[in-house]
Amino acid sequence: MAMPDDVIAKVRVRIVQDLAAGRVEIPPFPRVAMELHKIAVSPNPDLFLACKIIQREVELAGRIVKAACSPLFGRRAVDTLDAAAARLGVEGLRDIAMMASMGKLMRSSPLLEQARATTIHSFSVAVLTQWVCAANRLDKKQGFLCGLFHDVGRLALIIVLEQYGRQDPIYLEPDMVRIVCERLHAQVGAVVLSSWGVHNAPKFVAEHHHDALKAIGNDAPFARAVAIADAADKLLELDVPSRIKQLSVDPVVVAAGIKKDLIETLAVGVDTVRADDMLVQMTT
Repeated sequence: MAMPDDVIAKVRVRIVQDLAAGRVEIPPFPRVAMELHKIAVSPNPDLFLACKIIQREVELAGRIVKAACSPLFGRRAVDTLDAAAARLGVEGLRDIAMMASMGKLMRSSPLLEQARATTIHSFSVAVLTQWVCAANRLDKKQGFLCGLFHDVGRLALIIVLEQYGRQDPIYLEPDMVRIVCERLHAQVGAVVLSSWGVHNAPKFVAEHHHDALKAIGNDAPFARAVAIADAADKLLELDVPSRIKQLSVDPVVVAAGIKKDLIETLAVGVDTVRADDMLVQMTT
């Protein structure tokens, strides 16, 4: 069912007002992931303390060990948390914990498929952003986090619409979900990350990745890197030559002066990233 513009406008106002007033509940980010984030951004990250925190969460520890064996992190098998930590470092442990946490936020929602699609897209963009950052001498770990959180506003809006839908099923209509998420996710993403205590580049990118060409400041290069990765992942349904052609003329790609070999790597890499077992494990 198509949603009239006036209906969408009213829903937009309601969501903005309810978020500002705290009348809708956005789940807090899991404590373990946030504790790891604080360690990772501290002047002297403590790997031993990070492992102690993870050991409190048996499921998370198991996911981290499996993730450390992923081709995205390294192909050699590891079978202990200590070995995984040695390979990944504090930032890698933080990143996987955040991936696992995002994958759990919406497991019981009637909008589960939309949430899962958003989460998988976010994981894929996070990895692709690392590649773009590496090619442009930007911090890969920061790029990963920016990519992971760039669409967190979509997840938050899905949660809000699911809550509204308990009273009125119109909020669960596919067109409603699609249009509201498209129009509001950047603004809401910045609000959510602030509430989680995630600031600086990830918050900036969540708010500005759709206007990356206009973004200015120290974090603008990360917004452009995420925009490029986002564009690549959204070409999944095309064949590789068509992806290369589309990416080559993308305004952000052109403005960034991305070289042909990186464009080709992104076009092919989308399939590799999405086929990785780790992404399946994190979203089921």
